[in-house]
Amino acid sequence: MLADPSVVVTTNEVGKNVAQRYHSRLEGTDIHPPLGIIDCMPSPTPYSVREASVVQVGGPGDLTGVGVEVTKMIESMNNRGYERVRLVLDSICPMTMYADIEVLFRFLQTMVGCIQATDSVGVFTIDPDSHDEQTLSMITYLFDYVLDVDGYSGFGVVGSTGFD
Repeated sequence: MLADPSVVVTTNEVGKNVAQRYHSRLEGTDIHPPLGIIDCMPSPTPYSVREASVVQVGGPGDLTGVGVEVTKMIESMNNRGYERVRLVLDSICPMTMYADIEVLFRFLQTMVGCIQATDSVGVFTIDPDSHDEQTLSMITYLFDYVLDVDGYSGFGVVGSTGFD
C-alpha cells in the first residue's frame, strides 16, 4: 500500500523549510511518499530540495500560477499510481492581501473541485483574527469541515463544525 503523497502550497514560509520539516518527520520510517511544493515566497536564488518537487510561482497573488502547478502536480502523482493526494494550502491569509476576495473564492472553489474530482484530501489554513466575519464566512463556506485551533502551534481543538 502506498502512503498518500502531498502537495503543499506555502504562502508564508520558504518551501525549502517545509520540505526539511516534512522529511525530518519521516526519518526512521519506511514511509516516503512523494512531496510537491508550490512556493509562493520570493527567493533571491533558486534552490533545490532532496526528494521533493519544488516550483516557485510569482507570489501569493499569482492564483493562476498556483492553480496550474497544483493541477500538474496532482495529475503527475495520479499518473504515478497514487489515487489520493493530500493538498495543503498554508495559508490563505497572504492570498487575501493580493487578490480580490471574489477571485480568491473562485480559485478556492476550483481547488476544492480538484480535490473532490480526484478523491483527495485538502487542508487549508487561515488565521481568523486576520479577517472580518464576512470574509471568513465566505471562505469557510467552501469546506466540509472547519477546525478552530487554540494557538498556532498548540494543536488544541477549541471547536469544530461539519463533523458528524
